[in-house]
Amino acid sequence: MVNALPYLALLPAAGFCYQYFATKQDEKNYPPPGDLIDVGGYQLHLQCQGKPQPGIPTVIVETGIWDSCQSWKLIQSEIAATTRICTYDRAGYGWSEQSTCPRTFEHMVQELKLALEKKGIHPPFIFVGHSLGGAIIRYYQSQYPNEVVGMIFVDAILTTETPTVFSRTFRVVSQAFSFLAHFGILRLLFKFAPPISANPQWTSTMQKAYTACHQAKVKTFSTCLKEWDGYETSFSDLRRNARSLKDIPVTIISRDPAKPMRPGMSKEAARKERSDLEKMNQDTLESLPHARFIVAEGSSHLVQVDRPDVVIDEIRRMANRAMI
Repeated sequence: MVNALPYLALLPAAGFCYQYFATKQDEKNYPPPGDLIDVGGYQLHLQCQGKPQPGIPTVIVETGIWDSCQSWKLIQSEIAATTRICTYDRAGYGWSEQSTCPRTFEHMVQELKLALEKKGIHPPFIFVGHSLGGAIIRYYQSQYPNEVVGMIFVDAILTTETPTVFSRTFRVVSQAFSFLAHFGILRLLFKFAPPISANPQWTSTMQKAYTACHQAKVKTFSTCLKEWDGYETSFSDLRRNARSLKDIPVTIISRDPAKPMRPGMSKEAARKERSDLEKMNQDTLESLPHARFIVAEGSSHLVQVDRPDVVIDEIRRMANRAMI
């Protein structure tokens, strides 16, 4: 009888080699579409498109946790036709290198500001923040209020309180993904998994690029964990420094309330999470009677992929309103 143990022991090594060489191939097949800018010993990937137009602010996009600027492709190309729009990968995501600094809002904002300055992108800005990006753009506005002339929150965190969605379960799942990614297991799963959106505009080519340039990378999950570790500090800093949003245009775009936050969630879990998010944002909503509130019907949490038309229309509306 053949002893299978020695062969089983080779599986982790084979998986590690598969992940390593597949990642190297992805780097050749998918070079960064934007610029790699040094922000203190590591590089951020910043992609700006469109020509600045007289009197129209530049649009800056901040992604959510475990996301890349790739998920904004459907929106960026449209907005670039009328004004300049910049998307980027936070340190450790997409094409950006990992940072040695703690993953807190303070460091994220300073990295973004330095990258914009080095690229020659100057205010005024309209900020668009998705998910966790909503809290990050609030922190930017708290530090540089004179640079921000409008804010759009896309199914985003508006609260200054540490959200309950960042639970221990979230951390355990992220740790498991981080471990599995080293051996190519997640790469294989994502290869055969359904696309992140049923929107026909989100093509198989886009999905393949999104997987290769973001989902399948080991650093994506380790970065997610580092951001998780920084949440207490980040939201504590935000509570201490947050400024009022009463004096600038604000739009809140929500996913369809019938859609879950993440695929695979049970109805009960989705209902509880939706209730928690509504409670967290209630104080902010009540304090902003001037804010526009839009529901992206049929959209999941990834509004920018499921219903890019809603986000595009609102960016254009706010850009015209904020003309200087």
